[in-house]
Amino acid sequence: MKTLIVPLVGLAVVFVGLVVVIAIVKLMGIICGLVTGRRTKATVSIPSSGTEAEKTVADGTAHKLTGESRRELIAVISAAIAETIGTDAAGLRIKSIKKIG
Repeated sequence: MKTLIVPLVGLAVVFVGLVVVIAIVKLMGIICGLVTGRRTKATVSIPSSGTEAEKTVADGTAHKLTGESRRELIAVISAAIAETIGTDAAGLRIKSIKKIG
């Protein structure tokens, strides 16, 4: 019986320690949120030349890309082009994106 007490106490101590660490992290998150005012993400509209970029999903429906999604798409495309031509992505300037096919 005494041989089971040591592992059980060890597991209990570890479990309680993890719960305490989780509580501390959540408390720090709440405090930091109150201090910084928990700013929401700013939405930046990107002007387009007549039409919005569209993303076709696997089921065939089209969704408009605006703001952050459009910037992410441009970043991915520029990174792929830079990797293909062997240059830095910061030196590229993408003027327009047209869907083909």
